[in-house]
Amino acid sequence: MRKIFSIFVLCGLLVCNSFSKAAESRFIFQEGHNEDISSSSFSGDGKWFASADSSCIKVWEVSSGRLLKTIKAKSIWNCSLSYDGSFLVYVHFIDYSHVDVVLYDIENESSEILETMQMYETVAAFSPSGKYLIVNDRLYDFNSKSVIKRLSKYADIDSFSAKEIKWSPDESKVLVSSARRISEYSVLTGKILNTLATSDYSGSPIAYSASGDFIAYSDDSKIKVLGCASFVEVA
Repeated sequence: MRKIFSIFVLCGLLVCNSFSKAAESRFIFQEGHNEDISSSSFSGDGKWFASADSSCIKVWEVSSGRLLKTIKAKSIWNCSLSYDGSFLVYVHFIDYSHVDVVLYDIENESSEILETMQMYETVAAFSPSGKYLIVNDRLYDFNSKSVIKRLSKYADIDSFSAKEIKWSPDESKVLVSSARRISEYSVLTGKILNTLATSDYSGSPIAYSASGDFIAYSDDSKIKVLGCASFVEVA
């Protein structure tokens, strides 16, 4: 049942993303995952979609729903596509003290380890333009694969951890969900702009609106919407 539900959610994401083109496109998956979908990502140009379970990542063409590639891997935690869908970054769980952040060249079918992190709570995400890549608190220039900035950690914890990270549409901010906390950071300075306490120890799902003026998150089985300027609840 959970597998069927996950596939249904994935189909729903694709249909909703292209709702304005509903008259032109219909999405029918010819094959899906054999395990629960744990992570998903659209490319920045909206043409490609990746979905991951614990043992593989599948890349789909959005306009047709056609499966383009299946990437076999083990213990995948999250995945993110570059702007044009040519690269994929994913987190490979090794043990509870080590994970590999892997860059995968989809066209050439080659991979490299960007970094090995000494913490299991690790999230990686391409920026909408694909120029940048964030791995927990490390902001990378994608072309040079070098760290150009570090985000500030909280004063009351020893290390930076993240359950989920989302970029604002204009790439000026990132939203970080961690245990019982959601924070918004300035990409320019790396400093915290806003923070919010939540009741979800496992980390709340988060999302920016298309304009970047609002964020949505779940807490206590409720979906809440905040204005980014003040983090005041509006819905």
